Amino acid sequence: MFQQMRYVNTAAYELGSQSVDVGLTYQHDLSGSAALRSMLLMNGALLASVSSEHSGEGGRNYDYGVGPGLQLRVAYTRDEWDLVSLEAGLSQIIVLDGSSGSHQVRTAQLRVDLPVYRRLGLGVEGNLFQRESHFDAFPSVNKDTYQLRFFLSVH
Repeated sequence: MFQQMRYVNTAAYELGSQSVDVGLTYQHDLSGSAALRSMLLMNGALLASVSSEHSGEGGRNYDYGVGPGLQLRVAYTRDEWDLVSLEAGLSQIIVLDGSSGSHQVRTAQLRVDLPVYRRLGLGVEGNLFQRESHFDAFPSVNKDTYQLRFFLSVH
């Protein structure tokens, strides 16, 4: 069982949420110091706010809501270092305050972080952010954006 706070600000959406997550984590040891780790979580957002073109509340550009979600993570590790990881998430936000409707938010991330010298690593990460919003009184809105990052890591 986990408790999460998230904040994401992209061109596709801005999202803040607090959730309670329940799920499974698993590690399969491979040869030597290598392992395959995975995590599958079901979550429930107790309070979430997400960007909205039609919130209808005095200049406010977001909706408040609650909703379920899923999160999956798989990583190949060596010596406790996540060399390659893949994450995917899906959240459904049912609007309680703002525009009538719902928002579906999807994320995906692929990260490669390779050791280059002792505890120093060099990596690349690709991200996908998508929002699909359905409103009762307005046309639906679909937005997505991509992100590519290069980084140095210290482990």
